[in-house]
Amino acid sequence: MKRFAWMFVCVGAALASGCISLFPDPAPAARIYSLTAPSDAARAAQTAPAVISVAEPTGAEALMGDDIVWRTDGVVAFVGGAQWTSSTPGLLQALVVRTLMERGGVAAAVRVGDGVRADAELRWDLMDFQIVEGDGALDARFAANLTLIDARTRRVLAVRAVETSRPLASRTQRDAAAALSAAAQEGATEIAAFIEANAPLPPPQS
Repeated sequence: MKRFAWMFVCVGAALASGCISLFPDPAPAARIYSLTAPSDAARAAQTAPAVISVAEPTGAEALMGDDIVWRTDGVVAFVGGAQWTSSTPGLLQALVVRTLMERGGVAAAVRVGDGVRADAELRWDLMDFQIVEGDGALDARFAANLTLIDARTRRVLAVRAVETSRPLASRTQRDAAAALSAAAQEGATEIAAFIEANAPLPPPQS
């Protein structure tokens, strides 16, 4: 992997004295960016009386850290001096849970492992969550393959692929993070709608 970073080299008289500096001293602190559920998320048309548990997504190792990933013509690099608030799987898991709750389309949404009995479980693979540069385009891309499973029978209820993208306003850390956040928010909204449409009914009370 490559990491974009500033490098400085002393030249002229400094070089003659044997002084060569390759990195800033001290190194600047990394800027921290977060993902938030869309504040204007549309409410679901109706509420499914189901509790949904959301797993952390799996995916390629390069996408699973807390770095902002930038791919140029197939070469993957990390944006130096910029990080997400936590690793990508936990960040996206929390985003989907919050989006489900904001939309109100299910009775409740929790994370897998929270100890809550759920009616269905979302398992998903993260296929894309990075800036992609090439062929004159510069986009933030989010893509995931979804599987909704009945938590009682382990039967597959539905599968779907989700893909979203947003163009970058400029080649800056801030705009890269903002575009990825917007693409992820749109993806989380589509994931929530998919879950709401396929959520099973809870078992009858005895």
